[in-house]
Amino acid sequence: MKDALYQVVNQVVQNGKMPTSWEGALTTLIPKKVGEEKILASIRPICLMNTAAKIVTSVWCQTTLQKPRATVSFRGLAGGFPA
Repeated sequence: MKDALYQVVNQVVQNGKMPTSWEGALTTLIPKKVGEEKILASIRPICLMNTAAKIVTSVWCQTTLQKPRATVSFRGLAGGFPA
């Protein structure tokens, strides 16, 4: 399974197109307590998506969040950042 997912991810990176089964998600609202379905503050959204897409997007998010922290420098930029 890991190898198959790896191959699909490589194809996505090379072609720039995700499989169509990864493109959608089903979002539904679930009340926190029974009887409070009409109270907006008591409703939480649940998003259901393809498991492979969930794994890949999670890895991509973690990777993109880590890289900028390690490589971005604010030296010389205007806007309140000290040089």
